[in-house]
Amino acid sequence: MKYLLIILFSLYVLSSGAENRVVQKEDEKEVSIDEFIHKDTPKDAGFFHVYVQDGRYYLEVPDDKLERDILVAVTIIKGTAQKERSTDARFGYGGDSVYDRLIRFIKNQDRIEIVSPQVFYLGDTPALYDDYIKNVISPVMYSLEIKAKSADSYLVDITDLFLSDCDLFSLKGAKVALKLGGYQQEQSYALDVKAFPENINFRSMRGYAVDGEVKDGGYTSSLWEVGASWFLLPEKPMRQRMFDDRVGYFTFVLDGMTKRNDQMEKAAFATRWRLEPKPEDMEKYLRGELVEPVKPIVFYIDRATPEYLVPYFIKAVNAWQGAFEKAGFKNAIYGKLAPSPEEDPEYSEGDIRYPLVSYKASPIPNAYGPMVFDPRSGEIITSHIAIFHSVLDLLQRWYFVMCGAVDSRAREYPLSHEVMGELAATVLTHEVGHTLGLRHNFIGSTAYPVDSLRSKAFIREHGLGTSIMDYQRFNYLAQPEDGLEPQDLLPRIGIYDEFAIEWGYRCFQETNNLVENDLKLRAWVDEKRKDPKMFYIVETDYSDPRVQSEDSGDDIIKANRLGMKNLKYIMEHLEEWTKTSDPDYYALRRRYLSVLSQYQNYVNHVIRYVGGSYTDNPTREEESLTVYQPVPKEKEEEALAFLEEYVCREPEWLFRPNLMEKTGINFEYYEQEPANSMITKLLLKYSILHKNRQLNPDGLTIDELLDRMYVTLFEEKGRSGELSRYDRALQKGFVQDLVVNGENPTTLFNGVGVRIKQLVSKIKQYVLTASGEGQDALTVSHYKTLYNFITLWESGKNKSLIELN
Repeated sequence: MKYLLIILFSLYVLSSGAENRVVQKEDEKEVSIDEFIHKDTPKDAGFFHVYVQDGRYYLEVPDDKLERDILVAVTIIKGTAQKERSTDARFGYGGDSVYDRLIRFIKNQDRIEIVSPQVFYLGDTPALYDDYIKNVISPVMYSLEIKAKSADSYLVDITDLFLSDCDLFSLKGAKVALKLGGYQQEQSYALDVKAFPENINFRSMRGYAVDGEVKDGGYTSSLWEVGASWFLLPEKPMRQRMFDDRVGYFTFVLDGMTKRNDQMEKAAFATRWRLEPKPEDMEKYLRGELVEPVKPIVFYIDRATPEYLVPYFIKAVNAWQGAFEKAGFKNAIYGKLAPSPEEDPEYSEGDIRYPLVSYKASPIPNAYGPMVFDPRSGEIITSHIAIFHSVLDLLQRWYFVMCGAVDSRAREYPLSHEVMGELAATVLTHEVGHTLGLRHNFIGSTAYPVDSLRSKAFIREHGLGTSIMDYQRFNYLAQPEDGLEPQDLLPRIGIYDEFAIEWGYRCFQETNNLVENDLKLRAWVDEKRKDPKMFYIVETDYSDPRVQSEDSGDDIIKANRLGMKNLKYIMEHLEEWTKTSDPDYYALRRRYLSVLSQYQNYVNHVIRYVGGSYTDNPTREEESLTVYQPVPKEKEEEALAFLEEYVCREPEWLFRPNLMEKTGINFEYYEQEPANSMITKLLLKYSILHKNRQLNPDGLTIDELLDRMYVTLFEEKGRSGELSRYDRALQKGFVQDLVVNGENPTTLFNGVGVRIKQLVSKIKQYVLTASGEGQDALTVSHYKTLYNFITLWESGKNKSLIELN
């Protein structure tokens, strides 16, 4: 009986377990999407379908979109209110594209994961690296439970992720740039989600505390309208184009290319828009006929742009059409006014499909042209160009000081809408160039002879320079007697720009081997660069005097003498041309400061010649081009003569006491300090002169530079008798610089320190003699101060604390 009870109990337990397992299996029964989503819930169809049900947001992820690359771009649609905006706050306005990243959706058992993939070059990688790359596991960013399934798709709830401070939807990825503090969940909420075949747009409000100290009356929190656009990248990336450092393009870097069989390397590739002929037009294209691309580049002009500027902005974008025709495409790029909600309800500044020219109510006098690109190929997907309102003030001041002597329209204050539109268009054309992939090319402004840039016929045919990507600004060489018209004073797209666009956008006959394609393209560049007008030198080359911003002409010293001549003419009429009713001389002060700034530009351009060197950035094959060549001595001496005339001797035509008094331009800050800074820059050339001397025995020597500065600053000034305040300031600054550099370990090592100390001793003897020759009391006191300062330094007492007051 006992055993019978045991058996019966065991059968009960087994049967109960079986029943439980059946119930558990029924609980685990898969739920279909049709069951989960209510019949009355609308479906927003796209590459992921979107449902909003019971306040929750769901994505339907199809099988064929798993493992696909998605580019996330976050844009500020409306910026936050601020009591006071920092003048260096570049971002924070509506239309700012502030963050982007690459993601993939993958299925892992019963979950959908969002991963951050590592991107490799996979074009012709050997099998060894193929295997390695296949075994790289992408880090998981977020994991989502599958709520329901269909035969070929999965439903996930993204609500919590969407409303959190997640960089795929919020401003988390731009917190540092925007100076944001903690995320304020209670202030944040969703606005809408819209799906399209290529992208999904998420729009939401985001609240953040303000990072850092808040001034009295300032806001402690901020609220932003944010757009996140997820763009489904093509399965087959655009063919990359390897970077050639002789053509100025922005680049990105990929691991995985093998140029040698034993080494995997990083390789740089250019960023470009995808411009391709329509399949039916390919034969025409290859025959050299102009064809329209499959998808043109269209920039939408922000409706916040002042109405009078809109046609000029459209013209500025369209100016690039000629360059693209050189690459074989017609109607490849154009601008148009952004549609109104009535014209296109789907249009949004946060939508990655719409490149934008965004107008900012900003105190920053600036503009910039960023891009969002496919990190696999460099294909530019979108760009949000920023034009800040305050750049208009900068433009009108530049135009006044550069062209006021020849264009009477430049003397008006403020400038007319017509003139301002023309000037602003040059800025936008430059920024569009950046968004096409082009970097600055500061050698472009020095390609043409100075005298040619005073010729109407030459300018009409060639322009002011070879590249709008230079900062050539306006034609400051033009003189009143040259008879140039306003159109001859503005920069435009040049021959280098056309060459660079053709390099980036022409569809060449290519193979499947990227390295072979690169070799052919480099040979094409070799041929093009036989013309120096096609040269590009990276903007960070600070040795070559041709590579400078805001210069013009092939002889900058000659050019800047013409510039100085125009500045003198402007100074003669400055008050006459700036008759305004402002009681504090605001406009006059702004224009005067612009003249001073332009004067300093001219001087700094010329200083670059002393100890400078030229390079043509050649490859091994370009044997006829210059690798490194010091500036000839006669050019250095010409530069020194310019500096002696315009810096070492007080420019009384520029610094007029009555005008300085009216406008609040004080001597120490605006005259003395800049002059001393220029002398310091010149003296610091000792190191590069020492290097150049080893390569060019006939070049300017350190002794010659120091002797010339001594004669100009002391002996010549001494012959004139009484020293001016300007003269005393230059002498004092020069002696201080000598003392500081005399103690520099570098000068002690290369022998320059000995020569500096000898010169200091010579100055000591000079001021001792000069102080007893019946000079005025101020000059005598000044010389005695110099003498005592040098004596103290020579004695070695408290060298680290010595300062000449």
